[in-house]
Amino acid sequence: MSLLRWLRSKPKEAASSQTIDAEAVRSDESHSPAPDKVKIGLQSILQNLPPHLRSLVKQQLPDAELDLPLAEIQPQLATGKIAIRSSTFRAALPDTVRSAFDGLESNLKIPIPIRAIFSQLPEEALSRPPEQELEKPAETIETPFSSHVEEDALRFDSKGKLVPPASKPAPESKKPQPTIWTKNPELVKELQAMLMTDETLDYPKVLQHLKQLPGLHSCQLNGDDGRKIAGGTADASQEAAISSLVPNLFKTLDAHVKEMHLEPLETVTFTCGKDQLSAFLHDHLCLTVLHDNRPFRPGIREKIQAVVRQLARIDAA
Repeated sequence: MSLLRWLRSKPKEAASSQTIDAEAVRSDESHSPAPDKVKIGLQSILQNLPPHLRSLVKQQLPDAELDLPLAEIQPQLATGKIAIRSSTFRAALPDTVRSAFDGLESNLKIPIPIRAIFSQLPEEALSRPPEQELEKPAETIETPFSSHVEEDALRFDSKGKLVPPASKPAPESKKPQPTIWTKNPELVKELQAMLMTDETLDYPKVLQHLKQLPGLHSCQLNGDDGRKIAGGTADASQEAAISSLVPNLFKTLDAHVKEMHLEPLETVTFTCGKDQLSAFLHDHLCLTVLHDNRPFRPGIREKIQAVVRQLARIDAA
């Protein structure tokens, strides 16, 4: 091959190489996930459902991949817990399994395991917000005259006149932040009337008043997610067992009671030999009391229920 013919053939080879590279890029782009979605397997979601939601699924389901919107997930990353609306969850389901979740109410939240989506999050979703970026201070070089220059800059203005010393501002008084007990005075007054007291209330004091009711030995208040709020028992392992077991068990029983078309479950009592334990759940609060091994005295159960309902009203207002 002559030198001229070889030189003419090189551009064609380069163009062919560029065409192949462009096709490869287009192929990679077609298989890359949508930037505004994250993928998660249906089975990993089902395994993390709480019992009262798991009971709504009436059949065994094959695994499938769901595309969930990043816009609904990203604002929750700072909390460490992810939950999506049931409407979003059902819209992402394949048509073949969507009917299995017809029992989900529109206001339910479906928990999503954060580990399953963490590796798919874009870098900007995990980066520090702009307002939290720390500015690097300018580096200063110390000299034997640096301290004198700084002192003179404080003592004299730009025209060389002596600046009078500034008076120290009075310290700002820190105002106490409002709490649920100060934001809702009328509801708190109603609770004080129930407990027949005028003292300032908080969760521990409310439980102390309940503990003084006839037959009660101890009280423990939890959130419906098991988080301990106040109170407890003399046994730390017993407290932990109550937190992890009782709220979830109450919600599971309540879900089955609803299936029987009965009134909402108000109290569950467990008799264990000489020990007796009763749980009261309203909205997001669960109160567990240890009491004598006999029925509550007249009016005691009703008073405890009223206090739990009032606490839920105060906390939600």
